[in-house]
Amino acid sequence: MDERRVALAALATMIWLGAGPVFSASPCSQEATKSYREGRRLFIGKEYGKAEQELRRAKNLCPGHALTLTYLGLALARGAASVPALQRKAKLDEARDLFQRALGLRPGLPRVNMAFGTLYMVGGDYASAEVKFQQAVSKLERLLEIVSNEQKRRAYGSLLRRARDGLQVARSLKTGMANELSEEELLLRFLPTKANERPRIPFKIQFAFDSPSLEPDGRKILDRVARVLSRPVFDGSVYEVGGHTDQCGDANYNQLLSEKRAKVVRKYLVTKGVPSSRLQARGYGKAAPLLKESKDCRAMTRAQKDADSVLAKNRRTEFTYLGGQ
Repeated sequence: MDERRVALAALATMIWLGAGPVFSASPCSQEATKSYREGRRLFIGKEYGKAEQELRRAKNLCPGHALTLTYLGLALARGAASVPALQRKAKLDEARDLFQRALGLRPGLPRVNMAFGTLYMVGGDYASAEVKFQQAVSKLERLLEIVSNEQKRRAYGSLLRRARDGLQVARSLKTGMANELSEEELLLRFLPTKANERPRIPFKIQFAFDSPSLEPDGRKILDRVARVLSRPVFDGSVYEVGGHTDQCGDANYNQLLSEKRAKVVRKYLVTKGVPSSRLQARGYGKAAPLLKESKDCRAMTRAQKDADSVLAKNRRTEFTYLGGQ
């Protein structure tokens, strides 16, 4: 459960990696403004430790600025994913206090509602998270009705998409509906929880013997993967689609076959709405089998190779997180 909550913290924090307001018309000093902008830049660049230091400086110089408190809380929440449990709790508790102060200063600020939604999800209170994300969605929809400045409308529109995504996550976790929850499990598997981590997602697409074509079951799985990876929370994230073969046959032939499998999966996901920039295809041939049980392929018929459980598990594509762009 603890890993799940950390992954949710990462998810909800990633919602914030878009454009946002700065110190416009602020009573704070130029030095505070500079520190806030630098801290926000570092946060968007996923340098959470440095962002925390700069935003703390901005907070000390201008303790009444709601966005400084909000971004500092988010930097703490994201940084909590890569520290021991005791430190993680301290960071999340401080983030909660910062969000509470920010909400008191700016009760109408959508980003503060989203920040609170983040913390409620991390704590497992999905009903309260739903309320906070719904408040953010409603406020942003009202802003888009009255704001005419095109630049502000684009910024609010981008934030609204992220708020809606957070709302969807909170609702599906609250209701526990089978189909939605299974997609949320996929979502959590696709989100890295540690800095510089390159997790291999425990999620694979199988193929028939000597074939790069997708099977019906594989298409159904990829449809759900596409719905997950096309979400705004994955902006800037890149995943490798790695193709593999079984151990039967020529190495050069299997290398080409594995590349075809990877490209077929990537192409299918792109046609289903996943941005092509988020996916890289690579073939590994027969160099990285899941199961290394020896098989006398020359003594087996094609039908036997197709049915063999060991060979079948090695014919696959799988996903690996490569990091941000």
